[in-house]
Amino acid sequence: MIAVPDERELTKAAVLYYQHDMTHAEVGRALGWSRIKVTRNLQRARALGLVEFVIHDPVAPFEHLEQSLIERYQLDACRVAPTLDDQDRTLAAVGRAGAELMEDFLPYHGVVAVGMSRAVSAMVARLDQISRPELIISAASGSVARTNSYTASALAIDLSRRLGATAHNIPAPLHSDPANVAALRREPAIASALGIAASAGHLVVGVGSMHPGGGTALDGMPTRIREQLIAGGAVGDLVSRYYDEDATAVASDLDTQLLVLEHDEVSAIPKKFVVVAGRGKARAVFALLRAGQITTLALDADLARSLLSLSPKVRNPE
Repeated sequence: MIAVPDERELTKAAVLYYQHDMTHAEVGRALGWSRIKVTRNLQRARALGLVEFVIHDPVAPFEHLEQSLIERYQLDACRVAPTLDDQDRTLAAVGRAGAELMEDFLPYHGVVAVGMSRAVSAMVARLDQISRPELIISAASGSVARTNSYTASALAIDLSRRLGATAHNIPAPLHSDPANVAALRREPAIASALGIAASAGHLVVGVGSMHPGGGTALDGMPTRIREQLIAGGAVGDLVSRYYDEDATAVASDLDTQLLVLEHDEVSAIPKKFVVVAGRGKARAVFALLRAGQITTLALDADLARSLLSLSPKVRNPE
C-alpha cells in the first residue's frame, strides 16, 4: 500500500507551490517526491481543505534548517527560502523570507544602518508597511554614481518610506581617490553623517564573497586590489569592508578609497540582519556566523545546507 503523506507534509508542499512560486519539479526536489507525487499531493491538500484562497495552518517548509542554524549559531531568528532554478527568483524568495522577519527585528527608536545589497533590495521591495516613525534609517556608506535600487542611499530612502521613518544619507560618493576621501571625511556634514551611521544599534545588510559576481563591492574592482585581498585571505565583505575566515579585517589599497564605515565600526553594531543568497557565499557567511557577527539571517536552502555541512565549532567573539 502506498503511504500517503500526513497533513503537515501536504501543507509544506502547498506552501512551497503556492506561496513560494516553486514549480512541481522544484517542490519535488525539495521534498524528495516525484513530479507525479507532487501533483497528486497538491490535489489532496485542496481536497482536504488545506488550500483554498489561503493556506491554513501554514508551516515553514525548511524549519529543520532554520532551527539547526538558530541553535548552532545562537541566532535570534532565521528564515530559509527555497533555492529555485533561476538566480533572480531565488533572490526574490530570500527577499520575501527576510521581509517576514523585519517587524520583529526593527526597534522602535534609534538608528538602523543599511548597506548596499541586491538581497536587501529584494527584501525591502517585498516589505509590508510597518510603523516605525521614530526610527532613523541611515546609509552605511556613500553612494555609487549609478542610480540602482540596491545602493545604500536608495535603500535608506525606500526603507524609511515603508516604515514612516526618517532617512539619513551620506552626501558623498562611495568611491574616490584617497586624497579626496580623506578630505571628504573631514567635512563636518559628512563626518556627522558617518557618525550617525556608526551609532546604529541595528544593521540590515547583504554579504559579498570573493567569486565573480559575488557582491556589489567587487563590481569593477581593479585586478590589483582583488589580488591583494585574496593574498590577505579575504573570504567576503560586509558593508564593503573585507574580512578573512576569522572575520578579521583584510587590508588593501581599497581601504583608503571608500567612504564607508570602518571595519571596527561595522563589527561593533550589536544587531545584524543579514540577507543573502547562493551557496557560493557559504565561506563568507560562515566566517561571520563563527564570529557571532550575525543575529538574524534570511537565506536560501542550498546555502543553509552548505553552512550546516561546515564545522560547527563557533569562535567566541572578542
